Amino acid sequence: MQAFPPLLANKNILIVDDDAEGVRFLSRVLKQEHYTVRAALNGTAAFKSIKTKTPDLILLDVNMPDMSGFEVCRQLQAMKVFCEIPILFISAQGETADKLKGFEVGGSDYITKPFTPEEVLARVKTHLKLNTSMQALRTSESRFHQLADSLPQLVLTCEPDGACNFFSQQWLTYTGVSKAQQLGFDWLQQLHPDDRAPTIAAWQKAIDSGTEFHTELRIRRHDGVYRWFDTQVIHLRDEEDRIIKWFWSNTDITELRKAELMSRLILDTVVEGIFGLNEAGICTFINQAGAKLLGYESTKGLLGQHLHSLIHTHNIAGDPLPQAQRSIMDSIHTSSKNSNEYLFTRKDGSFFPVWVYAKPIAYNGDIRGTVASFIDISERKRLEASLRTERDFAEGLINTAPTIVLVLDMRGRIIRFNPFMEKISGYSLDEVRGKDWFETFFSKHDWKHIKQVFFSATDDIKTHSNPIVTKDGREVPIEWSEQTLKDIDGKVTGLLSIGQDISERLAAEKALLQAREELEQRVEQRTKQLALLNQALEQAKDAAEAANRAKSIFIANMSHELRTPLNAILGFSQLMTNAPDTLPTQKENLNTINHAGEHLLAMINDVLDLSKIEAGKIELHPESFDVVRLLQDITEMFRIRAQAKNITVNLLLADNMAHYIKTDSGKLRQVLSNLLGNAVKFTQQGEISVHADILPLAHEIDRQCLQVAVQDTGKGIPQAHLDTIFKPFVQAAPDMLGQKGTGLGLAISHQFIELLGGEMRVESVVGEGSCFSFQIAVEVLNTPADVRGTAQSRQVCGLQPGQQIWRILIVEDDLDNRILLTNILVQAGFKVRACTNGVEAVAMFQDWSPDFIWLDIQMPVMDGYATAAKIRTLPGGDEVKIVALTANVFQEDQGNILAAGCDDALSKPFLVSQVFAMMHQYLGVDYLYIQAQTDAPQAQTTALSREDLQKLPRALLEDLYQAALSLYVQGVEDVTAKIKVQYPEIAERIERLSQQYHYDLICDLCEQILQSEESSNE
Repeated sequence: MQAFPPLLANKNILIVDDDAEGVRFLSRVLKQEHYTVRAALNGTAAFKSIKTKTPDLILLDVNMPDMSGFEVCRQLQAMKVFCEIPILFISAQGETADKLKGFEVGGSDYITKPFTPEEVLARVKTHLKLNTSMQALRTSESRFHQLADSLPQLVLTCEPDGACNFFSQQWLTYTGVSKAQQLGFDWLQQLHPDDRAPTIAAWQKAIDSGTEFHTELRIRRHDGVYRWFDTQVIHLRDEEDRIIKWFWSNTDITELRKAELMSRLILDTVVEGIFGLNEAGICTFINQAGAKLLGYESTKGLLGQHLHSLIHTHNIAGDPLPQAQRSIMDSIHTSSKNSNEYLFTRKDGSFFPVWVYAKPIAYNGDIRGTVASFIDISERKRLEASLRTERDFAEGLINTAPTIVLVLDMRGRIIRFNPFMEKISGYSLDEVRGKDWFETFFSKHDWKHIKQVFFSATDDIKTHSNPIVTKDGREVPIEWSEQTLKDIDGKVTGLLSIGQDISERLAAEKALLQAREELEQRVEQRTKQLALLNQALEQAKDAAEAANRAKSIFIANMSHELRTPLNAILGFSQLMTNAPDTLPTQKENLNTINHAGEHLLAMINDVLDLSKIEAGKIELHPESFDVVRLLQDITEMFRIRAQAKNITVNLLLADNMAHYIKTDSGKLRQVLSNLLGNAVKFTQQGEISVHADILPLAHEIDRQCLQVAVQDTGKGIPQAHLDTIFKPFVQAAPDMLGQKGTGLGLAISHQFIELLGGEMRVESVVGEGSCFSFQIAVEVLNTPADVRGTAQSRQVCGLQPGQQIWRILIVEDDLDNRILLTNILVQAGFKVRACTNGVEAVAMFQDWSPDFIWLDIQMPVMDGYATAAKIRTLPGGDEVKIVALTANVFQEDQGNILAAGCDDALSKPFLVSQVFAMMHQYLGVDYLYIQAQTDAPQAQTTALSREDLQKLPRALLEDLYQAALSLYVQGVEDVTAKIKVQYPEIAERIERLSQQYHYDLICDLCEQILQSEESSNE
C-alpha cells in the first residue's frame, strides 16, 4: 500500500462510534498511514473532543444510543467554526434513503459496512485532499475579497451561470442595498432601466460564447442618482478550461463623460468644422458643424472614411487633384503645421472654398494622426471679388473723373494724383511723386498758410478755394475738399483732396452778378407797377363783392315778390277747384289757371336755380326712393307729348336694374325732365330711348353708379355748338324755327349732375340725332323699408270728431296769402286768428296761447326770425309748434329758420295738401276726407297729330302757330273758332291742348309742317 504524501500525514481524524471493536479497527488502519486518531463512543463525547481540538476529518457512525450520527452532523453544520469539517458516515444501513439523508444534513460521504481498509483510506485521502484544496480556495477568496474591498472600483463575482454571489464593500456602500437583496440576478435592478436590457443581452452572449466583454453603463447610487461606469467583465477557468467564475470591475467615469460631453458640446457649438485623422488618413472624429458644412446630416457618413479622398478632390482652381497632392496629409507626412486655402467637395458634388489649419498629433515621438479645422470662405471670396470690382470701378472713376484726385502723406508729399491733374498742371505724376505738394504747386509766399489750411481737415470734409500754379506759370482757381485717411486702427496716414476747376464757375458768377443787378432794377420797376395794379384789383374786388351782395339781395327779394302772389293765385285756384259748388266749366278754367301758374313757377325756378348755383347756395337733399318708378313716371309724362308728334318713347332698363336708391330725387327728376323735354322738342320723327343701368363704382363698396342715357333721332347738334351747349342762355338748336325756352335747362342740369358727384356728356351727329348721358354715385338699397312713399292726395273736408279745439295763429303781412291760409284752415274746422307782423304775433300768443303758428319770415316791424326767437323765451313758448312760410330760395335761409326756433318751414307757393300734412305731422290732427268719386269712363279721344294740321290752309296754320308761340290765349281761341267751322274734330283737339296749356305741342306740330314745306320749296 502506497503511503500518503506528507501533506496528508499527521492529519487529525476523529472516530465517533459506539462499537469499540469497530473503533479499534479503524484506528489501527489510519495510524498505519501516519494519521493522528482520536475516538468518541457517542455524540456527547464527540462534541467535547471536537471543542477540545478541531479534527481535520470525522468518521461518524449513524446508529448511536444517545444521539444519532445524523443529529451530530446537523448540529456541527449549524456551527460556523465546525461547518467546514468533512464528515464521512459509517453505517450498516445501505439504503438509498439513508444515504440521501446523510447528504441532506451536511455529510461529505457515506461508507457502508462492511468495508475494506483500502476503501476507507481512499475516501479519507480524497476528502482530506479536497478539504485542503477548499481551504486554500477559501483563503484565496478571502484574500480576493480583501483586495476587492480595497479597490476604488465596484467589484462583484458571479457563478458560471451568471448568478452573482459576492459584492465588494464599495458596491454595497455605493448602492446602499444589502448583499442578501442582490444575490443571484437581483443586483441587475441597480442598473439604469435603459441599460438593463442591453447589458443582459451582452452578458448572455458572453456566457454562451465564453468570451469576455466591455461596456459602459449607469448604476444607481444610494441617493437615487445614476452615474456612468466603465465595466470590464472577465472570467476564471479551471485546469479543464471551464469557466468557474465571472469577475465584474466597474470604474466610475461620470466626470470623464462630462468632460467628453463638454468637449463635444464645444466642438458642436463652434461654427468651424473640426475633424481628426489617424496616420492612414481615416476620419476618427468630426464635429456636427463640419458634417453640416460638407452637406451631411450627421457625422456617421464620415467616420471611418478616408476623408480627403472624399472631400478634397479638386484644387482651389477647380481642377481634379491627384491623391499625392492632397496636402492636408502633409501635416502627417512632414510632422509640420499646415494652413492654406483649399476647395472641398460637398456630399452633393458641389465645391466650396475653405481655409484649413492642420496640426499633427505625436505620441512618444511618433505621428499618430492630425487634427484639422476648416471654415467656409465663400462669403470672403465673394467680398474679395466685390472689393476688386469696386476698386477697379473706383480706379476707373479716379482716372476718368473731370476733377483733381490727390493723395498726400502726413508730411505733405505727393503719393499720387489722377490724369486730370496732369492735364491741368502740365506735370506728370512721375515728375513730382514724393515732392512737397505745397512747395511745388503754390506760390512761395502762400504755401505755408495753405499747408496749414489743408492739414486742418479732420473726419469731416472741409472745403476751401486755393489756386494752383501750373508748370507754365498759370494760376488755376481750384475748390478743394479734404478728408483725412486712416488705417484700420484709426491712425491718420494721409490726406485725400478733391479739387474742382472753378474757372468757368467764377466767370459765370461774375456774369450772374451783373444780371442780378439788372434784374433787381427791373423788379423794382415791376413792383411799383404791380402795386398800382393790385390797388386797382382791390377796388374791382370790392365792387364785385358789393355787386354779388346786391345780386343775392335781389334774388331773395325777387323770390319773395314772385312767389308770394303766385302762392295766392295757385292757392285760391285749388280752393275754388275743390269747392263743392264749383261748376265743371269753372273747374276747367281753374285748371287752366293752375297750368299757367305751374308753367310760370317752373320758369321762375329755372332762373332762380341758376342764380343759386352761381351764388354757391344750392345744396343736396338725399332721400330713398324707387328710381324705376321715377323713370317710368317721367317717361310716361313725355310720351303723351311725343305721341302728338308720332314719336315713340322707349324706356330700356337693364336686367339687374335696382329699384331703390338714395340720392337727391328732386334734382334727378329735374335733370331727366329737361333731357326728355329737349329730346321731344327737337325730334321731328323716329324715336327717343331712355337707357338706365346700375354699375359698380370703382374703389367704392357702399355705393354704386346710376347711368342714364337719353338718345333721340332728331336733327342733331353741330360740332361747333357742343363746346358751349352747357352754358347758360345757350339754345341747343339756335337755328331751329320758333325755338322757345330760357336756355337754362341744360346749364342747370349739368350743374346738378356735377353737384351729385357725376359727369354729363353729349354726343351728336347732325342729321342722325343726339345722346345725352350722365353717371352719378348712388347708394343702392336692398329693401324698400326706407323709401318714402308718395301718398295719394285726398281733399280734406273737416276734422275728425272727438279732438280738441285746435287754435291756429297766422302771422302774414300779405293780405292775399293771409286770407288764403285763413280760408283753408277755417273751412277745415280750425279756430283761427291772424295778424300782420311779429309784434302783434307776440302779443296775441301771450293772450290766446295758440297750439300752432304759421309764421311768415319777411315782414315789417318784426320779421319771422325775431318773432320765433321771442316766442320761444315766453312761458309756453317751448311747447307751441311754429312752421315758417318763406318764399326765399336759399337753403341757408332754411337753416337760419330752424336756428331761430321754428320746427319746420314750408316754401311758397304751397299746396293745400301740404298745409294739412304739416299740421298732422306736428299736432297729430286727424281729418275727414271727401269720398273719391269714380268718374264715368270717358270716350277715347284722339290726340292732335301732324296729319290733322296738314289739312288746314296755310294762312290758318301760320296764325295758329304765331298765337301759340306768343302764348296769346285769345288769339288761339279766335283761330280755333275759324277752324271749327270746317274741321270741328280738329278744333276740339286744339281746344283740349289749349285748355291744358300745351301750347308747346301745338307749336311743335306747326313747326314740322312749316319746315317741311320750306324745304320742299327750296
